[in-house]
Amino acid sequence: MLTKKQIKYLKSQAQTLTPSLQIGKNGLSTNLFAQLAEQLEHQELIKISLLQTAPLTTKSFAMALAKALPQVNMVNQIGHTVVVYSQASESKHRTISLKVDQIKG
Repeated sequence: MLTKKQIKYLKSQAQTLTPSLQIGKNGLSTNLFAQLAEQLEHQELIKISLLQTAPLTTKSFAMALAKALPQVNMVNQIGHTVVVYSQASESKHRTISLKVDQIKG
């Protein structure tokens, strides 16, 4: 579980990110969750955009994400954009999580 200070740090890091994944009219699929998990393994922090044609809301996406990938933390949600974080399992991909681990309280 992330602390408020860790979430604040992750939000600041996400400001410069562009959405690396878009969810459109096809909605959610196992392929989408696999792609999301792969991106998180390499980047740890990603921004996801839900297009106007997406058949779900950001809340329903968050709930589906929590079921499919329980290790993923929701960092921020503004409008149709969601920021998620997950620590990489391989140490060579850990950049952001090293700094997050240093933040206490």
